[in-house]
Formats: sequence, structure tokens, C-alpha cells
Amino acid sequence: MAKVVSLKLNVDADLVERVRNAAWWTRDTLTEVTRRALVSELAKLERKNGGPFKPRSGQLRTGPRPK
Repeated sequence: MAKVVSLKLNVDADLVERVRNAAWWTRDTLTEVTRRALVSELAKLERKNGGPFKPRSGQLRTGPRPK
């Protein structure tokens, strides 16, 4: 089984509410709905990239995205 880690993200409140509604109506957990969405989007990004991304060469930046 894969190692499970906790991930803190800042997202728009309306998006969180939509995910909560999806979890409620599908009788899934918030974690499972979010996990499936991440897996689906990552698969799209990897297809566009021609395969999995190479490992990072450094740490990710934190905070808001630079403008």
C-alpha cells in the first residue's frame, strides 16, 4: 500500500463547497473525491507531457503564485 501523507492546500471557498457537495451526493469521502480528481488531472497533464514528469530538482515554492 502507498504511503499516505497529509496535504494542505489553499483553494477558493466555492470550489471546496462543490467538492463537499459531490462527496455528499456520491456518498464518498472528501478525501476520495479529491484523490480521484487529482489522479484524473495528473493523468491529463502527463499525457500532454508525453509521460510522467521528471523528479523535481529542488523544493516547490510556497505561497501565492507569482504574477
